[in-house]
Amino acid sequence: MSYAFAWIVVVIATGVLGFSLYYILRDAIPRKVLIIMIGILSALVMTPAPIPLYSGNYAPAIVVLLFEGLIRSNGQAIIATRLVILTTVVVTIGLLACMRVKSKKSKN
Repeated sequence: MSYAFAWIVVVIATGVLGFSLYYILRDAIPRKVLIIMIGILSALVMTPAPIPLYSGNYAPAIVVLLFEGLIRSNGQAIIATRLVILTTVVVTIGLLACMRVKSKKSKN
């Protein structure tokens, strides 16, 4: 499987998972919470992180974090950890800001 094709599969699978979760959980969880959950999940799966010892190759940050942090005895998970934390914070703040702006526009 080519490198680009693998990332295309990741993006499509993330989209399918997001839509599936939305339609399955839309009655059980409030819409705003569900959108934030799906946004964070999508960002975690699609954020690329460099793979240690394989320069120029990237994998989803959460996969690199889990592999380097849990499986390898002397793994280098610091870059992936920073990317996961940064992505989670930025996506959460961005989605909350969009929801806030949208709710202000709908009130006017």
